[in-house]
Amino acid sequence: MVISFKVDAFFANYLLGNNGAEMVECLERQIGAKIKVQQDEVVLMDTDDLTKRERIETELVKAWHQDDFERALEVTKIAEMSETFESFTLPVQEAALVERRAKTLARNSGVDAIKVHGTGIVTVFGTQFAVVKARCAISDVIKGENLASTPTTPTQDGEAGKNSAASQDSTGPCTLSFWVPERAARLVIGRGGHNVDEFERIHRCLIEVRTPEKNADGNVPVDITSKNIKSTYDAKDALFRFLDRHIPNRDWPVRVDIRCADPIP
Repeated sequence: MVISFKVDAFFANYLLGNNGAEMVECLERQIGAKIKVQQDEVVLMDTDDLTKRERIETELVKAWHQDDFERALEVTKIAEMSETFESFTLPVQEAALVERRAKTLARNSGVDAIKVHGTGIVTVFGTQFAVVKARCAISDVIKGENLASTPTTPTQDGEAGKNSAASQDSTGPCTLSFWVPERAARLVIGRGGHNVDEFERIHRCLIEVRTPEKNADGNVPVDITSKNIKSTYDAKDALFRFLDRHIPNRDWPVRVDIRCADPIP
């Protein structure tokens, strides 16, 4: 005989996650029955003992509430330690996917942490630049792309590249990546970081000059991130006008790679 009880999507998402799955396995060992978690119900296999059903339901609900409480405490602690954080809501199934990849996403984007609530609320903690990168990575996960390599759409510097990229009609955060000689990288940063700070303030963007990643040719990677593709390209064009004023007749080739995220509510 099979007995079961109904669960909502949020509860099922918890039970299908790591913490919930561990609790289910523990109860299986204790009561000696197989527990199958589905999207809208929990099924007890090979038993007709209603007292077992009641015990399992009670224990799982209790564990879910305790998990929520502990997550709330953890989120509060991380928020106090982080420069900023951003929350947005995803469908429960998509949020569950993000939760399974949370550690990899956090490591690759450089954020402090990514926390996912069973209701679909995703919260990203870290620097403003890292949070934007994490949003792009989360969008990649949702679209089913491979996290092992950063997907980009290469374009060339100038109006042709801008028009090509603009045809993507992306309204999510965008990051432009390119390489410049070390001399140009120092100009972008300025004395004590003054130039980059002022540029970010005026153009409402984030700039990361990755000096430690200088290649064998002496070129340094630079990332510019802004709220959408137009503002990101506007910031890039302004930056190169600045460099042209200080380095006349620059002759290094510029290849621009762009990656944009879909807007996340």
